[in-house]
Amino acid sequence: GKVEIDNGLVKIREVQGMAAKGIIELTKAELDFRTDNYQMDYDLKIRDMRIQDMPDAWGLRDKKGNSFVQGVVAGWAKLKFLHDPVKGMQTSGSGLGLIEQAKLLGFSAKPIPLELKSDGAGFKLAPLPAKPGLLPAAPKTEKPQTKIQGNNSLFFQTEVHLEDIPARDLFAMMGAKVPDGIAGKLKLDLQVGLPVENIRDPNAYLGQARVEFKNILLSGIPVSDFHADAQMQNGEIVLSELVAKLGANGESAKGKIAPGEIIAAGRIDIREKGIVHLRSQASSVPMGLFSPWMPELGKQTSSTISFGLDAKTTVAKALDLSAWEAGSLFRVDKFFFKELLFPTIEGRLNLFQSRLEASDLVSSCQVGKLLGQATLHLNQAMPFQCKLNVKSLDSSNAYLLFGKDKFFFDPNGLGEIEAIASGTFSPFDWKSSGKLLFDKLTLGRFLLEKNHVEWRIDPNKLVFNDAGGNIMGGRWSADAEIPLASLSTGNIKFNIQDIDAGLLIRTATEKELPIKGKLGGVIQTNFSAQDKTGEREVSFNVDLNSSGYEILGIPLRQTKALVNWKRGSLQGNVNTEFAEGHGKLDFNLSSGSKGKMIGNLNINGIKMRQLLVAMDANDQLRRLDAVCNVDLPYEVDIDSLQISANGKLVLNRVSHTNYLLSDQLQGNVVVEKNGITIKDIAGNLADGQLRGIAVLNLENMESSFYKGTLTHAEMGKLFAPWMANLKPSGKLDTRFSGKLGREITANGEAFAIGLKFHGADFGDWRSPYDYSVAPSRGVGNFVMRDISGSVAGGKVYGATEYRWGVGNALTGNLRFQSLEMKALQAQFSDTRSPGSGTVQGKLVFAGRDVKSLDNITANLEGTLTHSRAQGIPIVRDLVPFLPVAATGTFFDKGELKARMDRGIIRIQRLALSNALVMVLIEGNISSQGQMDLEATARTGSLSVLPEGMRNLGLKMPAIGAVPLEVISQATGALAAGILHYKITGNYKNPIVKSVPLTLLTEESLRFFFGRLTPSGQ
Repeated sequence: GKVEIDNGLVKIREVQGMAAKGIIELTKAELDFRTDNYQMDYDLKIRDMRIQDMPDAWGLRDKKGNSFVQGVVAGWAKLKFLHDPVKGMQTSGSGLGLIEQAKLLGFSAKPIPLELKSDGAGFKLAPLPAKPGLLPAAPKTEKPQTKIQGNNSLFFQTEVHLEDIPARDLFAMMGAKVPDGIAGKLKLDLQVGLPVENIRDPNAYLGQARVEFKNILLSGIPVSDFHADAQMQNGEIVLSELVAKLGANGESAKGKIAPGEIIAAGRIDIREKGIVHLRSQASSVPMGLFSPWMPELGKQTSSTISFGLDAKTTVAKALDLSAWEAGSLFRVDKFFFKELLFPTIEGRLNLFQSRLEASDLVSSCQVGKLLGQATLHLNQAMPFQCKLNVKSLDSSNAYLLFGKDKFFFDPNGLGEIEAIASGTFSPFDWKSSGKLLFDKLTLGRFLLEKNHVEWRIDPNKLVFNDAGGNIMGGRWSADAEIPLASLSTGNIKFNIQDIDAGLLIRTATEKELPIKGKLGGVIQTNFSAQDKTGEREVSFNVDLNSSGYEILGIPLRQTKALVNWKRGSLQGNVNTEFAEGHGKLDFNLSSGSKGKMIGNLNINGIKMRQLLVAMDANDQLRRLDAVCNVDLPYEVDIDSLQISANGKLVLNRVSHTNYLLSDQLQGNVVVEKNGITIKDIAGNLADGQLRGIAVLNLENMESSFYKGTLTHAEMGKLFAPWMANLKPSGKLDTRFSGKLGREITANGEAFAIGLKFHGADFGDWRSPYDYSVAPSRGVGNFVMRDISGSVAGGKVYGATEYRWGVGNALTGNLRFQSLEMKALQAQFSDTRSPGSGTVQGKLVFAGRDVKSLDNITANLEGTLTHSRAQGIPIVRDLVPFLPVAATGTFFDKGELKARMDRGIIRIQRLALSNALVMVLIEGNISSQGQMDLEATARTGSLSVLPEGMRNLGLKMPAIGAVPLEVISQATGALAAGILHYKITGNYKNPIVKSVPLTLLTEESLRFFFGRLTPSGQ
């Protein structure tokens, strides 16, 4: 600039310089030093000076060099200095200025007007006077209050008004980490006064503010209303009210807050180590609000929390959640974990040293009632630990936790669980372990009792240790590692002991099947990791031992099964040993088979007798034996469970009571929708040929049937098991058909050719027959009707029936006509003397509980014509004792009447007569052939009956007992011509002795007197 000096008068013009990055202009100045009372006049202008670059002496910076006020200053001043030798320097004049582009604590503010005033020997820079009533009265605090400056105090006064400021920018401006999920715009109204003389002392600040957020989203949750009011005085910010309404759907009642509303109040000591103390209440606030710190909570779209909170921290760490200390009572509504719904979760929270502790937790969900406690560490990973006790654990809803596809059986039952869980929220990970108790638990149809399990679980697998309990009358134990994650593998080892096999199968199939006994063994299951399609390969290995279990009464010694599941395909086999043979079932269900399972059933070397004994068959069936072999390829429609099969059944060495009946019988087995057909049955049976078919209708067993033929069977072999002692022989042809069901029936016709017993020829026979048996009741009957045969040149007709059940019964009758005695003797190999004549008559027989001939009663009546004495058994042994003239001719008449009872044949009458002799034989013959007979004969002319005898014969009653007097008189009258003999010994070797006659028997009297007629004929 320019300077002029004239005798103590200094004039300065057009001086200009740089300061605080702006410009100072001294337009003019006069300094008059010509007297002792010198004076100075200045005319100044400033522009574009930056407040934040003013010298520290101006007092606009804190200790760290940060400026409280920022902006650009412009203004003017006219200043006068006068030196008074007595009073000293005196000033006068003034100036005005304006801070533009103003910022207060970083916030844009309205321009701040300034005034320069005289102050004794200097000048002071001050704001324009403050408006009265700008700030509220100081709040009551526990600390001594700073003396409040009056309205005459000098303050920098300004207002900050912000509109539509992005919330994320506000956090960034304040140097805070911006949580994700926060969006919206800010409105701020701020009035502040900064003391000119003590601008570095926050305790002297005055201010009030109102903050409003518009269209704000907190963690993606829209906030319909968010506002806060605060005041600052005496170094303390008082948050008098903070209200946030997050989708509030109701009005607040008096003294209560509305659902979806958060309210808060607090005090903030703005010194660096000052205390922040807040209290807050919330009602039904969305849980997603806390997702910036716990991302998993962002999924809780319908969950809300209500709480009361008391929290403290320091100003320096107010934005660091881990630095807070807090206590809270809370309730969470409609909280979801996976598919589990917790209607309410209540508890107490305490936050201290970055650790959030939850205690007195009480809740319930679909799996039971929960009690517990938990700890959450507020660091980057957010690790947590918790202890839970679940009462009334409902296993039927376990799938909500693990997923429906993780269970092979639907569980059901109530139990109790003690669990310890831990993990992190960021990223979310967890694991748990504990004990599980179930008094009763059903898996599918299976009931398990007194169950206990130690377990541990994480997202990858579920592990069971020391698991055990009771099942189906026995015990089970298991160790398992069940995969839950796609890359995890697993296995289950399931041990069973003394399981009721019948109950197990009935429970599994809901059908009554002929399986009983005890099962034991090991079932091993292995799981592979999932492939690219999400499928696992599952293999089952079953090894069951025979703790006495039976199928159809058949004991099974050991059963092993191997099953493999892979990519929708099921393959495996079951092997078992029973009845001295082996059975094997192969199966294969491939993913491309359209719901068809194919396989093969193979049975080798099974002994039929063991099967029949095991099935509690009757005595006759138990004696049947064969070696059974089955080869049966099959196919199963999985949707309908319909089985179709076509294979072969072979029976080798078929026998009964150790008599071989057939070397081999075989047939083709066809299984169709509703039945089983055994067709093309063929083979040799007793040296004959058997052909047949059998059809089982599984929907209606009463419609099942069979039919067949047997040709040229050797009866000696066919009936050997039952008639070996009779030495039967001959050929048999028969055709038969019948039904299979609750009763097995048959009807047919049999033809016997050359029938012989003990070598005796019984000729040819024909008979239709009927057969029925009810195996379940153990009853049946066999009927031969319209029997006809040719024997000894004559004919035999008859019928017989045999019934069994509770005991048995036999009935029958035979009629014989014109049987030739000579042929009969030849058939029975009796050739000692040729017989002659014919015999006809009838045989009626019956028996109960028949086990031998001793149990059969029979009545035989017959007549003989033109027979010679030498040709009649027993009589021929009597001939040597009779007059020769009497025995050399034929008997023109003969009569036989006998009864068999309890093994004794009672010959009631064997009477023969001709014109010269009358012979009557009576007595008993045992089943062993021992004889006890008496023979009475009368010889001589029998043509005339004396008058006395005729009168005596009239005294004899036709029926009933004959009086003893008559017997005595008759015996005396006939004694002169009577011969009497005793016949003993064996049938084949009789012993005949002549013995004296004492009295005639009633039968002999009737015979002799009946043979003599009054006319002498």
